[in-house]
Amino acid sequence: MLKEIYSGKFNLGDRRRTEDGRHLEIVNKIEELETYLDKNLKTGDRYRLKRLSNLNEELMAIEEESAFSYGFAMGALMMMDIMEELPSGTR
Repeated sequence: MLKEIYSGKFNLGDRRRTEDGRHLEIVNKIEELETYLDKNLKTGDRYRLKRLSNLNEELMAIEEESAFSYGFAMGALMMMDIMEELPSGTR
């Protein structure tokens, strides 16, 4: 993995997307609701809804970054524990 990062074959900014049936079902429901509300809300309310959606996306991005950082740190700590448990001749 380190070689792939170094050579540019692995982009840390790429995110793996879930494409299972439940994910697609929810995406479709969101799109249907957004389309309906966009057609039926007054201009000011459409703006407020879009602002709410943008704030939710921003919050989700912050939470995802925090979860990733925490998971990465926990993985590093786990590896340190594993290395400490190995017999000295196998490291």
